Amino acid sequence: MKITFVKKEKLYPLYGVYLTNGTIIIREDLPHLVKEFVLEHEIYHSTDKETVWWKRELKANWAGFKKHPFGGFLAILMSLSPYR
Repeated sequence: MKITFVKKEKLYPLYGVYLTNGTIIIREDLPHLVKEFVLEHEIYHSTDKETVWWKRELKANWAGFKKHPFGGFLAILMSLSPYR
C-alpha cells in the first residue's frame, strides 16, 4: 500500500481517497490528528466489500473513530467550514 500526501487543490473537497491500485492519497494541509483518522478510514476501504455507499462510509468512519477519535471529531468540525 502506497500513501501519498498532496496539496489541497488536488483533492478538495475530499480529505483522502483510496484508489483500487492500493494507493491512498491524503491532503497534506490537514492537521496530524485528522491525517491519522483519514488514513485509518481509507485503510478500511481497502478491504471493505460493502456495496451500499453510505454503509461503506459509515463503517470506514467507525474504523477511523475507534483508533483516532480526536482526529475524527476534528475532521467533523473542519468539515463544517465551506472552505474546508
